[in-house]
Amino acid sequence: MAAELHRRGYPVAVTGSEPEIPIAREVAGMAGLPDTAVLAGQLDILDLAALVADSSLLGCGDTGVGHIATATGTPVGIGVRAHPAGPLGPAGQRSARVAVGW
Repeated sequence: MAAELHRRGYPVAVTGSEPEIPIAREVAGMAGLPDTAVLAGQLDILDLAALVADSSLLGCGDTGVGHIATATGTPVGIGVRAHPAGPLGPAGQRSARVAVGW
């Protein structure tokens, strides 16, 4: 997803915690993103929430950042290993869609 969005000219950022910096760099490299796209280890929770709220789309695993996207109204695609396909999110705001894979 990141590679295709980048190819189409959309700005893409890869986030994560400080211990996830090597993984974020690997993901960015595989997607052909510049080093500046890696924001892992640089954002506190408020900065992350602001980034998600200002984003046009979030692609993520089944993690808290997906819940931030739902809460802020940011469209989100969640990739999970095993989950019944369907909408996710807080009751009454089920806007996320699940993509089951692996």
